[in-house]
Amino acid sequence: MAKRKPSSERWAEVGEDWEEELSDDALRDMAGDDVFERGEAYFAQGKVTMPRDGGGNATFTVKGTQTYSTELYFEGVGLHVNCNCPHAVGGAFCKHMVAAGLYWRAKLAGNEPLAGDGASQESHRPTSSQKRQNMVAAKRQALKTFVFDQDALALANQLWSWAEADRDLMAVLKSWRAQNMAVGEPDGWKTAVAAILEKSRSFYTWGDSNVYARRAEAVFPLLEKITHASPAQGRAACAYALRKLYKVGEHADDSGGMIGDLMYGVQAALLKALKAEPPPAAWLDEWFALMEADPWGLWSESAVLEAAGPAVQKRYRDRVAKDWQAYLKAQDKSRALPAVEANATAARAVYAASFASDAAWNPERSKLRTRYMDDLKRQGDSAALLDALSSNLEGAHEYGELIAYCETLGKTREALEYALKARKLYPNDWRTEKDLLRCYERDGWDAEALVIRRQRLEKQPSVENFAAALKSAEAAGQNLTQYHEALFQWAADREVQTEAPKSPWYRPLPANQGRNVSTRVQWLLYEEKTSDALALAQAPHTCEAGLLYEISQKIRTERPEQSLALLHRVFAYQMPRASTPYAEALHLVKEIAQMMAQPDRGHWLARMRAEYKAKRNFIKGLDALKL
Repeated sequence: MAKRKPSSERWAEVGEDWEEELSDDALRDMAGDDVFERGEAYFAQGKVTMPRDGGGNATFTVKGTQTYSTELYFEGVGLHVNCNCPHAVGGAFCKHMVAAGLYWRAKLAGNEPLAGDGASQESHRPTSSQKRQNMVAAKRQALKTFVFDQDALALANQLWSWAEADRDLMAVLKSWRAQNMAVGEPDGWKTAVAAILEKSRSFYTWGDSNVYARRAEAVFPLLEKITHASPAQGRAACAYALRKLYKVGEHADDSGGMIGDLMYGVQAALLKALKAEPPPAAWLDEWFALMEADPWGLWSESAVLEAAGPAVQKRYRDRVAKDWQAYLKAQDKSRALPAVEANATAARAVYAASFASDAAWNPERSKLRTRYMDDLKRQGDSAALLDALSSNLEGAHEYGELIAYCETLGKTREALEYALKARKLYPNDWRTEKDLLRCYERDGWDAEALVIRRQRLEKQPSVENFAAALKSAEAAGQNLTQYHEALFQWAADREVQTEAPKSPWYRPLPANQGRNVSTRVQWLLYEEKTSDALALAQAPHTCEAGLLYEISQKIRTERPEQSLALLHRVFAYQMPRASTPYAEALHLVKEIAQMMAQPDRGHWLARMRAEYKAKRNFIKGLDALKL
């Protein structure tokens, strides 16, 4: 049977294989059965709209529990897809892509899909997908009727035989039973929660985790019921449920976040129990033990404190201060080492300092210090917080916190003093440079700020650093024209290869190849001096392919021959580095070919087919372009 053609000239860029690429089999292969069926349901329910139709590419909006944007396009060989949902961001083919693909296929075939609001379209013939959906629904209803007509005992026996052979089904039955247990009995809630959250496997794959999470959601109404009867028992039940989930999470692939969502949900249930009846101060110890057991660190301590009430808050305040002081005393004792050990420790510190510009991150110190500082912030005692931040400083990041807090208090002089001290202690740390530069520019130390701006430029001669250096030079009272020329001269001198030691992989350019003028070219393009950039980028000099392409686009209308020559240079750089599916290379081929007249275009394409005949997917894509 001959393929149907797209029903509009807008879809001229869609390849002849669109029907195959958007078929149920193709989408099912990419998505898997479960994801395909969910996407098919989204499409059948009219949850897809098409806000942009660009011919060979289109953008779709798919509305489920949330609304996501999905893009489908044909470029080179095959269908390409993008979606901003978490499932797709992780690299998977999601249900929104399936729904968009089915919608696009219907449009291309000349059928009108369901409206985006889910309303039925009686005036249009049902699509093949809708017919199939109706058929599935009819078969399911017939099966339901059959099941409801069976004897209850026969059904119970059949269900039990299945459960004995299927651990997941057995877990569902236990959960069902648990939800019907009386929770007023002593420890009755523990049996119920354990039954719902029981592990049925030693390790959960990604798919197993999703199945487990859907089953475990039954714990939420149970926790609500327990809390309604007794908030104290509700707190205990939430803590028990979290410990169960921690054990599951330690042996599961939760890249989909389903088990993590369960943990957040139980924490939310705990907050409700705390608000219903604030616990005694001693509950703080139970809470800290629970946080220590959390392998993922998902707690919001401020939210729990707000819900727990004044007794727990006071106990927390005393504890975090005590824990921080105890840690500092322990650190002081550890520094009082025997002479030999102290010398060895000092030698290790010097060795480490040659590689790192900051103190090694200590998770225990960070946790205890953060808790203490955050609690002082909640109390609103700025003097105590400033004193705590400025005491026992260790590392560039702690200096940065202190500098920022001084600035919020309007203590700019103190902020500058701390920034200068931090820069002296950690001269290679980007944070101390950033803090000192901010203080310099705020307080009018323009000459000093220019020194840092120039150092940044010489480390990374980006357009952003180039513009910032010029702005700083102007603020410092420099002759802007002369400074501008000096920067370009510095960049030109940097292009000259010297005999300075190079990395082992470095290979000098041949003498006749000229210089790599990318830095000056990008600066000229930033200043919109396209002609100067074009002149500088001419052979034998080399330049980054992206910059050559940018120049080509800017001069395409006025100087098409030079634009074409630049595109050829870009292709010569890009093609040896390209790999399947060669999308960028094929896009460039199409752009070049459209600028070439016959017979030059034919000769060039023939040379490419001969030169890259071993790259079969590239040749296949080249043929699909029909140039």
